[in-house]
Amino acid sequence: MRTTLSCPYLVASGTAAVWLAALALGCGARGDPLPPLRPIPPAIPELRTDQVGIEAILSFAPPSGRFVFGNAEVEVESVELLMLAERYPAISPEMLAVALDQERVTRLRDAREATGRVRDDGRRRRIQEQLRVASERALAAGEEPPTLESLGLLPETTEEEEEPGEARTAEELLLRKVPRNVLQEWREADLLPHMVLDAARRLEAAVDLLWDELGLPTAIVDLRQPPAMPEPVELVAAATHVARGLAYEGSLDVVTFLERASVVASFAYADLATEIVDGRMVIGRPVGIPSPGPIRTRYYFAVRVASGGKYEGGINVVAALAPIAVPVAPSETSAAVSPSGVTLHWLPPGGDLWGELLAPEQLRYNVYRRRADETRFPSQPLNDEPLETTTFTDTAMGWGDSYVYLVRAQNAPVAARQAEAAIAQDDPGTARSPRKEGAGDESTEVDVVDTFPPESIGGLEATRAANRVTLRWTSPLVSTVAGFRVYRHQAPVVSILAPDPPASSAESADAAAEAALQDADPDADLCPALPDLSILAASSEEPEASPDSTPDTEGEGTRQPGGRWRQLNSLVGAGWDPLTPTLITAQLYIDPVAARAASWLYLVSAVDEVGNEGPLACVEVRAEQEP
Repeated sequence: MRTTLSCPYLVASGTAAVWLAALALGCGARGDPLPPLRPIPPAIPELRTDQVGIEAILSFAPPSGRFVFGNAEVEVESVELLMLAERYPAISPEMLAVALDQERVTRLRDAREATGRVRDDGRRRRIQEQLRVASERALAAGEEPPTLESLGLLPETTEEEEEPGEARTAEELLLRKVPRNVLQEWREADLLPHMVLDAARRLEAAVDLLWDELGLPTAIVDLRQPPAMPEPVELVAAATHVARGLAYEGSLDVVTFLERASVVASFAYADLATEIVDGRMVIGRPVGIPSPGPIRTRYYFAVRVASGGKYEGGINVVAALAPIAVPVAPSETSAAVSPSGVTLHWLPPGGDLWGELLAPEQLRYNVYRRRADETRFPSQPLNDEPLETTTFTDTAMGWGDSYVYLVRAQNAPVAARQAEAAIAQDDPGTARSPRKEGAGDESTEVDVVDTFPPESIGGLEATRAANRVTLRWTSPLVSTVAGFRVYRHQAPVVSILAPDPPASSAESADAAAEAALQDADPDADLCPALPDLSILAASSEEPEASPDSTPDTEGEGTRQPGGRWRQLNSLVGAGWDPLTPTLITAQLYIDPVAARAASWLYLVSAVDEVGNEGPLACVEVRAEQEP
């Protein structure tokens, strides 16, 4: 008999002193020498698997390029992808309908047996009471005590009672709930025994869900009124709804996986940078269109690190994916910039990978976004929950950036997906696929340029004190207002953009204006109609110089993208005095040089952080009449 002692000292260090200490303690004293230590890389701690169209998408945190082994650093050479494919039986609506009827029969039988047990218990108590009374009478008369046979009270036996040796295991009872023809099909398909049991558990959970969805009673209390099966149309619709929502991701321990899996891809660590998106390594693996037949294929995946010398690391997680017939891609995805963000619209897909038509209520959507200079979309959508409508507004974009959007469709969740939790085994080493969606439809590149002015200020009022005019107002309720502009012109004016008359008739016009001002109704409004000059700003193509714009050194114009400051230029060019060469942030302005003998008009506007100027607000200050 060969004996080998373990030497933990040799694992911890390789110094000469430790080796001598190990020999003194008897390590390696007899038996074969211990195998050499190997530089085993650490395991990848987590793995996520999704379905996108006909591909399995795996993502995980990239491993470090080096790890410490003893006193040295070992370089990681590659990352390997392992895969195992196995067949499993799918649950069809027809199978569910047959199993539901069998469940109804089983529950009726159980209710009858429970009622019979109650009846038998009552009869047993009556027999015991009769035997007690007869025994007391016999004892008083000095006779032999009677027996059940002499009294004719022997308990009745039924052919349905099972002998003690016929007790069934939990697995046998579970398989009895599967319709015989279904169980026969599973066995003829050469499915492994554990696959048959797993399918039986899923069928049992699905039948319970169908029972609840049809509103059948949870308990049968009156055998004279057993639960009736629903109408065929209702039964088929409910069974189809439940079957469509079932998930088949199973659990598989690491040891069993390694015994049957194989390496299907290897990625050199130096090339991993091209596979990393948002800090996670993303790998795609084709899995094809799932079979619509009763026997389908499910996949198990794992990733591990390999170091120099082809030493493979351990595996912590085995991720499962059972592909389904996801919807095909949406179409005609469009994006438009609005003040609240980028609003997307698209058309729903016409069906799924099997060619089946899908109603709008059967669809949900996810929206993804990438920068225009990027090539891959992130794995996480912009929306927190799948969308029920074919529109979405991205409010987290950055003004001045350019983006491309992608929309994918997925099947609407149904209550049957809860069956997976009901039959899942508590195995922390197995990760389940949280998302299954179809291929996506991309929008064209969107330039997110802010050309939307803020709203008008509110509550503009003016008060005169001698030659000073004080203006007060309230700011629009938006956080992007950077400041305000104030303009002034002597009243009256012909219009905002043409306040002064032509020079040829200036003298007669001044006289007419003065006479009109004297004869005017003192309560009449001197402010003319205010046009929406922000339209002029937004439609301007060639920017013009403005007092608070800084010309560039190349002589190509001023910093006025989209003509944002054309409103200021137009007013100044029309003769309005810009009282605020730079923006003011206070909601108050004091004009110290407003002559008392003249009437004045003031315009105030809000300006946002990128230079868009909002609508004008006008207030008048009339001349003071001499006593």
